[in-house]
Amino acid sequence: MNFSFFRVLIVIICLNFVETFSQSSDLLIQQYRKHNFDIEYYKKFNSIIKFSVNKIKLIDLKSEGSINYNLSKLFYFRFKKSVALGTGIEYKNYSFEYSNSIDKKFYRIKYISFPLFFKIIPSKKINLNFGFSFNKYISTYFSEIDKSNFILDEKSFLKNSTSLMFSLNYFIWKKFFVSPSFMIQNSSKNTFKEEINNFRVISIGVGYKLFSDFRK
Repeated sequence: MNFSFFRVLIVIICLNFVETFSQSSDLLIQQYRKHNFDIEYYKKFNSIIKFSVNKIKLIDLKSEGSINYNLSKLFYFRFKKSVALGTGIEYKNYSFEYSNSIDKKFYRIKYISFPLFFKIIPSKKINLNFGFSFNKYISTYFSEIDKSNFILDEKSFLKNSTSLMFSLNYFIWKKFFVSPSFMIQNSSKNTFKEEINNFRVISIGVGYKLFSDFRK
């Protein structure tokens, strides 16, 4: 972990603190002429926090992805019964092993990402998310021999980039959910062009839908 991780963590904690004391949770009650409605379910403004583990697959077949993690703080605004627009901040770590006939290196890449996504809400249990994100490059480290004594790679592996993503949130108990996702991350210059250093990411995470103030 480096200083960038702690900066993102502090931002997430501050956002949660502000949200806890917020009193601006408007409801979609006007759209539903029902009794005994679920106040939490019909909120307009919502937020979640999520921790995920990921594994990347590079287009270059000489590389093998390793397990790493993401930390996310996401917000979404529900402007229809089943449709919302979301954004947030994410701290992403990716790692992989690259080998050829000459040498073998183990890489770690770090990004701070800013997603923009649509959320489809067909039921209380299931949310579908799709959109894209801008990934601000932080650093690349590599190890020549083993997975210790990492050296900063000044040239970097893949700098600022964009991603296309799809994920599913399935609520397993109250506000807790599991979230499998798939992402395509490409260079920011040629988003739709496959290059050697582009990669695919699969991840599985657990998240929590945060509480807000429900006072009318």
